[in-house]
Amino acid sequence: MSNQSIILVLEDQPLISMELESMISDAQLGVAVTMTSCETASRWLEDHTPETAVLDVGLKDGDSRAVAEILVKRGVPFVVHTARERESEPNCCVFQRGTWVPKLSEPDDLISAIALALASAGRHPRH
Repeated sequence: MSNQSIILVLEDQPLISMELESMISDAQLGVAVTMTSCETASRWLEDHTPETAVLDVGLKDGDSRAVAEILVKRGVPFVVHTARERESEPNCCVFQRGTWVPKLSEPDDLISAIALALASAGRHPRH
């Protein structure tokens, strides 16, 4: 995978995760590593650190709070891509540390948020 940015995608809906992978690839932002559960993502994070991540809040095995907490501790910027309202999460919640992009937003908004997260991590996408 050479020097391409690794972008963790935590999404349990197959069509959405495929769309995210395609968007990331088409925009040449990096390589998407897709996980469908918090448990799998937490195990992957034991040995890996992505440059950024795109997290859905609610997954089949619970909310992705533990994954977000790992990312925050490591200083990894992330994008929250969820159907939930930002105001529905407590202000002290770790999800507030991410950039929120609703699932029904324009694809360019999500690409821009991922690109900004990569830039803040010191990685500059090629688009």
